[in-house]
Amino acid sequence: MVTAISDEMFSGEAIADPYSYYGRIRDEDPVHWNEKYELWVITRHDDLVWMTRHHELFSSEFWSRDKRSPYPAIDESDLGLYQFMREFFMKWFIQQDRPVHTDQRKVVHKWFNPASMETWRPMVQKVVKDMLDEADQNGRMDVMKDFATPLPLFVIAQMMGMPFEDRKFIRSMAETDPERAFNLALRAPDSLSRQHELDRVIRIVAESDPEKAFEFFQRIPEGVNAENLVSSMSLTLSSASLEQIHGYVGRVGDPKVRNRMLQSAMQSKVGLNAPEEAEQLLVRISKGKVRNDSFRIFAGSWSRKDPDAALEWLVQLPAGDERDFAITGFARTVVRSDPESALAWAASIDKEYIRNQTVRDLSHQWMNSDRAAAAPWILASDVLTPEQKHKLLAPGLE
Repeated sequence: MVTAISDEMFSGEAIADPYSYYGRIRDEDPVHWNEKYELWVITRHDDLVWMTRHHELFSSEFWSRDKRSPYPAIDESDLGLYQFMREFFMKWFIQQDRPVHTDQRKVVHKWFNPASMETWRPMVQKVVKDMLDEADQNGRMDVMKDFATPLPLFVIAQMMGMPFEDRKFIRSMAETDPERAFNLALRAPDSLSRQHELDRVIRIVAESDPEKAFEFFQRIPEGVNAENLVSSMSLTLSSASLEQIHGYVGRVGDPKVRNRMLQSAMQSKVGLNAPEEAEQLLVRISKGKVRNDSFRIFAGSWSRKDPDAALEWLVQLPAGDERDFAITGFARTVVRSDPESALAWAASIDKEYIRNQTVRDLSHQWMNSDRAAAAPWILASDVLTPEQKHKLLAPGLE
């Protein structure tokens, strides 16, 4: 009996033996539509080469274009960290399309051509030797924790001139002498290393002394992007009371950092099933992109917990960007259980480009789960254009 290809890409079986899982997809359905996660799985070499060479058809800007919730689903309390990582990856130049990607690549190309990389071989070998020598002295090694994970960072740190001894002791000092660890992190020779070490020190200190961690956060100097370090405070914010959060936020001068802290705390409160507290944090976020995105996150997160209560809150919002973004969060969450209601709400979005994109995405999702029910709605829609209807109703790759 022939069994259908499982769409559980993140099952224990697929993770334990990805070669068999993706090998079967390549053999039986090399251009495979995964209905569960709503994505195409391309596994044939020639197809992948063709895709990478047709940048006019395919985009590398995955993190900025894919507006869906995390998949597989994550714990609500982790949404703040997920959003931070999402925005972090958006800035990578491999996540940019031409011409931005081409311009950025030119800057670093000469350092990563084969001849340049060959000159690094002795340096990389020295880093590996130092790590293996340390393991030999300790008499043991956790391959992931003690070797594979820190190796890339140590190579970069070596390129930047950070002494190996400094790198080894930062974690232990963060636990026994946090002040010294913080000052040592500030001495990192470049912004990337400095940001990474500060993030690590603040996270470690926050586990035992949240107030000390926040003190370090306040002392982050100019030249370090404190907005990108808000996630290091996620543990402190998630366990703090509203009064404590307002106190932390009130001591931060940069409005961008304040907004990110409020957003992170808001997400944690929704995850802890405290929507009233989350809403009090939400309304303190300044007008702009972060506030709009926070309304989307709040509505989506709350509707997973209590869709009726989230809907009651949504109908009271006045017209405007905040309502539009809240609708996108709500509709994208409830579309699986009630697609007609989700699409009706999406069609009520005021801003045209948000309305059209949301209706298109939800229609596509509904078509993949129940084509027979979705097709009549799509045909009758006065929001979708004829071209969009054709693409949604046509079989195969769009």
